[in-house]
Amino acid sequence: MRELKTSHLLWGVVAVVVFIALGMTLYVHQADMMLARMTAKSMQEIADHDMAFVENTLNRSWSGLSDLAQRLRAERCGSLEDLQIRLNIERSGSSYQNLYLVDSSGKTYSGAYLVTDGRKRPWVQDILARRPVTVRRLNRNNYRVDDQQEILIYAVSCAPFSVGGVTFLGIAGQTNIRDMRRRMSLSSFGGRGSSYVVDADGNYIVNESDVIGIGARANLFKQLAGADFQSGCSLEKLQKDVADGRDVSCTFILNGESFMLCMQHFKSAPCHLAVMVPENVFAQQSRKFLLLTGVMLFLALLALDTPVIESADVLLAKGG
Repeated sequence: MRELKTSHLLWGVVAVVVFIALGMTLYVHQADMMLARMTAKSMQEIADHDMAFVENTLNRSWSGLSDLAQRLRAERCGSLEDLQIRLNIERSGSSYQNLYLVDSSGKTYSGAYLVTDGRKRPWVQDILARRPVTVRRLNRNNYRVDDQQEILIYAVSCAPFSVGGVTFLGIAGQTNIRDMRRRMSLSSFGGRGSSYVVDADGNYIVNESDVIGIGARANLFKQLAGADFQSGCSLEKLQKDVADGRDVSCTFILNGESFMLCMQHFKSAPCHLAVMVPENVFAQQSRKFLLLTGVMLFLALLALDTPVIESADVLLAKGG
């Protein structure tokens, strides 16, 4: 009789252990999914922060340049020299390293009293094409402005006005790219995740590096040329969605490592904010959680089994 009770007791312990193990397995699965959602939410929060900051910076810069062009037009300067003197005064009271007016022939007139042929400069072509607003990144491998190594050029097309027989079509402002980089969350998840601003062709406008370089290092799509895209996505589809101004999310494997990529389109410019994070960031967080859960489960089972085993020993002793 005592042996039967002991057997029932032991089977009861086994049943409890199995029940707890199944429950913990389900719990770990749900917790793993929760951690993945939390990490994805963190990615979204980083993207939202950088998106809001960049949008505000772009709009503030373009609005300021537009207001400046209106003031210069209202000044009715009598000569080009007077106009450049006024431009230099405006530059000294602004956050721009330099300011440029662009005439109808593609010449640029700077606040540093320089007049140059700017037809080879992309931002001058933007103004000549009457694009309302643009932003361009220039570095040591591009056609440089005033010998700056790495800058952002904000360009605005304005209502034409004439001074000294020259018709002006737009204005541009030059800033150091570090001013924007300092305010963005370019690195996340312990340095594993990265944020970028890219144009419609995938060219970097803002990234972590001070100097982009040439070739693949200057373009996101070229960096992903050897990637193995998952779940029906492809590089061609990614390029088309970005060119069409769509938000994009995808996963891919590059150099043996799996990544998640989230790209959001700016409302005010043909640019995207990209956030890229290795998928093993999720796995590392899950492993830490699983280890902690496993330790807690072991301690819980140990606490449960100890009195049961002691009771079984007592029954066996009495049976002896």
